Amino acid sequence: MCCIFGDHNQWASIRDLSQDRLGKVMHYESKFGLTIKPGQDVFTQSVLGKSFVKDAPEELRRLALSKVYDAPVFLEDWLLPKGAYRRCGGPT
Repeated sequence: MCCIFGDHNQWASIRDLSQDRLGKVMHYESKFGLTIKPGQDVFTQSVLGKSFVKDAPEELRRLALSKVYDAPVFLEDWLLPKGAYRRCGGPT
């Protein structure tokens, strides 16, 4: 479905991909009288965010909603890049 710990941009992306999925979470917030993020429901978060998928090709949008991942997985040796565990990690 979607990660409840998502940020505004992730909720905006869910809204663009599948309003049904966002609606399910909105329903639970309403049903229980609680919001995932204190003081801000997921719909408000989705409006405040910028979607990652707004202009994505239809093929990528379908993949994002798919329950099956059939792209190749590469298993060769891989090393973490320098600085990977730094705050805002990445190469130095």
